[in-house]
Amino acid sequence: MLAFGSLFTQLAILWAFIASTWWLWAPPALGLAGWKLWKFYLKVRYAKNLEWMTLEVRIPREIAKTPEAMEQVFAGLQTMYYEFDPWEKYWLGLQHDYLAFEMASIGGETRFYLRLPVFYKNLLEAQIYAQYPEVEIAEVEDYMARLPPSAPNEEWNLFGLEFNLEKPDGYPIRTYREYLSLSAGMEEFEKVDPFASMVELFGKIGPGEHMGYHLILRPVQGDKWVKDGQALVDKLIGKKTVPKKGKLSKALEPIEPLTTGWGEPLKPIFGLPAGEAAPAKREEPFGSSMMLHLSPGARDVVAAIERNITKPGFEVVVRFIYLARRNVYSLSHLASFIGALKTYNTHTLNGFKLNGASMASAVAWWLPEFATRKKKQHTMSLYYHYYRMRKPLTDTWSLKSKPIVLNTEELATVYHYPGATAKAPLLPRIETKRSEPPAMLPVG
Repeated sequence: MLAFGSLFTQLAILWAFIASTWWLWAPPALGLAGWKLWKFYLKVRYAKNLEWMTLEVRIPREIAKTPEAMEQVFAGLQTMYYEFDPWEKYWLGLQHDYLAFEMASIGGETRFYLRLPVFYKNLLEAQIYAQYPEVEIAEVEDYMARLPPSAPNEEWNLFGLEFNLEKPDGYPIRTYREYLSLSAGMEEFEKVDPFASMVELFGKIGPGEHMGYHLILRPVQGDKWVKDGQALVDKLIGKKTVPKKGKLSKALEPIEPLTTGWGEPLKPIFGLPAGEAAPAKREEPFGSSMMLHLSPGARDVVAAIERNITKPGFEVVVRFIYLARRNVYSLSHLASFIGALKTYNTHTLNGFKLNGASMASAVAWWLPEFATRKKKQHTMSLYYHYYRMRKPLTDTWSLKSKPIVLNTEELATVYHYPGATAKAPLLPRIETKRSEPPAMLPVG
């Protein structure tokens, strides 16, 4: 009883404190909560009013171009970035849009799709036709209509995951420019395209199986990515930079002379004669670096990072799913896909790794067994919902998705339209080439 009395006494003190101070902390807290709810409402309202469409890109039998053509396609998407003023952002609720570049296989029939707001249809078609004039682009029904509306269930099982980078975004992955066989002028039979192994994998699945690979992207907002990359370079070369002053330091600059000399009376305590300054520490001047003392390998890393941040960057969610009927479900396809994506990894630069927190089967280790089963079922259903809707971020509580930054060269490496090196038997290819009619052709 004594313990309960002490507890009630502490609760009464706490309640008295809250009742007497609520006018100090409640208005700011409610204002902050209201502001966050307002921004969330604007985001939901904007997304609800967007009109989406699905385009299929049908590729020809021969594509003689290197992935550099796809790099130019991604570079042209920088026009998706707009600078919003406060009225547009916080009242009209304008948002930065995203697109989904997809490769999907249903029963081994592999196709390439684009999921985008209708507003960007002309932009996408112009960019792709400019680099791949032989392809055909057609508006089609969303292939998700051919899949079950929800999963997992008694008939279907699934596994999905997203990928992060092993190192900071400034480090590049292994790109197509490092493959000598993908340089311009090489014959098709001489090319070694790592993306072809992924296409082959998608063509190996059978009836009752579905495999999807999504790159959900939008241009990087602002120049933070470039600044972070430059800071990484400065750290690697040991370059000293002028420390930035905070707002408080800048505000106190006018009275800085008044604060000098206040420690003179304390010098005798530390064995220093009055009026004599403490021995100064030798410091390298700002702007100096250890670049000349770096090893050749370290210099190559610095050069790779500097080259990486010179190209336009995109926020990307790399998402994969394997959905199949329970009688044919096989996780061996998952291992094959991870192996195909890890061909772009290097030890000295960057590479892909699994984002365990966003896996469709991710659950907290500390949950009891009965709760683990329920939580796993909910997580897998939520992942499948976000996959079908192409949402850029999964739920931050259940599925902790994290976008990575890839530049146009890296994007073109992990997603481009393959040439004849990809021999997947169920990869539909158009037999005829697309061309414009003669300008002087009589009509009517």
